[in-house]
Amino acid sequence: MGSEMNQIVSLMCEWMYREHVIREDELEVCSYGLQITLANMINFIIMLSIGILYGTPWEMGGFYVVFISLRFFCGGYHANTYGKCFLMFGMTCFAAMAASRLFLRLGNGVLFLFFAAALFLGIYIRKRAPMEHVNRPLSAEEKYCFKRRGFLLYLFWFMTGILFWYLQKKTFLAGILSAFIMVLFYMLKEGGIGHEEERT
Repeated sequence: MGSEMNQIVSLMCEWMYREHVIREDELEVCSYGLQITLANMINFIIMLSIGILYGTPWEMGGFYVVFISLRFFCGGYHANTYGKCFLMFGMTCFAAMAASRLFLRLGNGVLFLFFAAALFLGIYIRKRAPMEHVNRPLSAEEKYCFKRRGFLLYLFWFMTGILFWYLQKKTFLAGILSAFIMVLFYMLKEGGIGHEEERT
């Protein structure tokens, strides 16, 4: 999957260079940007497909927004190929929706589980975030900024979850709970060098 994506991106960059859309010195940056954009589009399609398959596209979308926003600032494990990345993301989405359904069966117990997961995630963000990617080292200022934003986002989603509980929107609360658990899982599972390794 990674080599096919690289070929597609290379062809697109070559075409843009021939058409004078970009300069030669912009080829590398353009290639990286297109790879990230295509990867995000594929992940979005995976997420949407799984949401439709489960019959919960809105809940899946809610999980996706919480998961991606926290993951961006908190970091964690990255697969070493695009194929593994897409597979892991698909499995994460399946696991999240399956877990959400189980959480809903807990009734009022889902709130207790939400508080427990939020507590562990909050502590871990304060202690470990942002977890740097080997191909994207952060300056001291960036680390401070990422940690602060990650924690503020975490607080925002925590308060949103409480609001959903108050409004009796337990499916959305279960989605946030699933996202918290998955973000924590990726932060606990250190390692992986990522698919941008060719650039370093």
